[in-house]
Amino acid sequence: MRQSCWKLGFLSISSVMLVMLYISSENLKLMQQPIMVKMVERISKIQESLGLQPNYSALEASYPVPFERRYNESGCYKRKPVVSIAPWQRVKYRGRFWKGLQLPVIVMSGAGNIGNVMGNYATIYAIGRAYNATVRINPQMHKQMMTIFPNKTIPAILNGTEKIIKKLPFLGHYVYGDKEAAAAGLLGPHIFSALGSPIEVELFHAYSCEIRKEFTFSSTFQEKVKAFWLAKKYFVGEAVRVGFHIRRGDYIAYVRSRGEKLPNETYYENAMNFYKERFGNVVFVVSSNDRKYIHKTFENHTDVIFVPGTNREEDMAILASCNHSIMTVGTFGFWTAYLAGGYVVYPGDFHIPNYPMQRERFERAHMDYFVPISNNPP
Repeated sequence: MRQSCWKLGFLSISSVMLVMLYISSENLKLMQQPIMVKMVERISKIQESLGLQPNYSALEASYPVPFERRYNESGCYKRKPVVSIAPWQRVKYRGRFWKGLQLPVIVMSGAGNIGNVMGNYATIYAIGRAYNATVRINPQMHKQMMTIFPNKTIPAILNGTEKIIKKLPFLGHYVYGDKEAAAAGLLGPHIFSALGSPIEVELFHAYSCEIRKEFTFSSTFQEKVKAFWLAKKYFVGEAVRVGFHIRRGDYIAYVRSRGEKLPNETYYENAMNFYKERFGNVVFVVSSNDRKYIHKTFENHTDVIFVPGTNREEDMAILASCNHSIMTVGTFGFWTAYLAGGYVVYPGDFHIPNYPMQRERFERAHMDYFVPISNNPP
C-alpha cells in the first residue's frame, strides 16, 4: 500500500512537471532531451504497474518518428500552428470595419517568381486561419495565381482600392513577426500592406491539406502533365517517380555571399541512392533553371529524364505529380516537393541564418517526411 502511494505521488508530480514543460514554447526540444525521455519511460512503467494506460503520446513526442510512419502520415497533419502570440494576448476590434471587412485587414502583395508568390500566399492564408484575421491579396497577385491555381480562396482586395493600399503602413520586407502582430490586433484596427517574401513553414504546415487544395493546378496544366507521362510511359513503366529540382543561376552568387555553397554532385548521388536503395526501380525527373548544367551532369544516367523546360509552371506541375522528391535550395523546388507529398530529401548540411527552407525550420514545423541528406561522401 505504501509503495503504491509512493508511486502515485511520483506519478502526479512528474505528470505536472511534464505538463508545465509541454505548454512552453520549447516543449518539443525539451521532450527530446535524454532526461525527459527517461522520465516519460519511468511514468509509463509506473502506470503499467498500477494498471493504468501508459502515456504513449508523450512517449512518442520523446523519440524521432519511425521512418515507416513518415510517408503514411505525410498527407495531413493535425498539429496546431507554431504561433508566437497566445490567444489571451490578442486584441479584437468588434464593430470596426473597412468596406465591410473586419479590421485589422492585411493585404499581401506577392513578390518574386511563382515559388515566392506561393510562399506569400500560404503564409498569409495560415495567418488568417491561425488568428481568425481578415486577409486579402492584391489584384496583381490574384491575376498571377488564378491562371495556375483557380481553386484558391483568398479574394483580391476590392477594385479601386489599390491606390489606398499603396499609402497604407506596410509590414516590413522579409519580416514575419510584424505580420503576426498585425493579425493579432496588436498594431491597431488598421489596414496593412504586407510586402516581401515571408515563407513561414512552421505556420502553414499545420494546414497542409488545405494548402495543397489551394494549390490545385488548373485543368490546362493537368492535361499537360498527363501528356508528359503518356509520352514517357514506355520508359517509365512501373518505376517510382522522383522529382528532382536543382536551383542554380542567381542562387550561386546569393549562397556564396552568405558563406555557403550549393549542394554538389555528391549530394545528388547521396539523394538518388536513398531512393534506389529503398525502392529499386526508380526514375528521376530532373528540372533546373540551368538546363545545360543538368544535361551535362546527368548525361550518363540511364534512370534520368528531363522536364520540357519551356514553361516553369508546367515543369512545377510535372514535378508535383511525382511520388517523391529531391530538393536543393529555392522556393520552386520546395513547392514541387511539398505538393508531391511522399518523401522529400533535402540538403541537411545547408545553413544560412534566417533562411526559411532548411533543416531547423523543417524540424520545428514537424515535417517528419522531409529527410536530411549529407552533402559529403558517405
